[in-house]
Amino acid sequence: GILPGQVGIASFSPRLDPRGNSVRGVEMFQRLSQDMGLHLMINEQHSSTAVRGMRTVDDDGEHTTSVRLQGTLRFSGAERALRAITEAHEEGELAQRVVFDYSRVEQVSSVGRTMMRELRRRLEMDGHVVVDDDPEGVLAGSAERALG
Repeated sequence: GILPGQVGIASFSPRLDPRGNSVRGVEMFQRLSQDMGLHLMINEQHSSTAVRGMRTVDDDGEHTTSVRLQGTLRFSGAERALRAITEAHEEGELAQRVVFDYSRVEQVSSVGRTMMRELRRRLEMDGHVVVDDDPEGVLAGSAERALG
């Protein structure tokens, strides 16, 4: 299965249904579609727009990196954000204090929420202080019913 600009996945399993499709493969794709919001008919902005910007400022001696997020964070958008933030972390570009700015984020799917929480947990394990600036409460789950 292919979702343009998001993911490409293939499966092989010898047990076939009457149409010649892999039984396990069909089950896997159905589960991915349901659990991760990876459905061909769910339209999402291009994932490269998930991170609007990232900058570090010095506020009276305290360095803070602000990560400005935007749009709808489903699997591919959250993955893009995780990759950009992880790369900045590995290159030593993140300050000890990191703020995730969700003010331009419209919705976060359940898988996007899980991915962002895991990123936060890992950064905190590495000694960062992570703050969510979420004025609309998109991380609290208000969009979960709409996006699953």
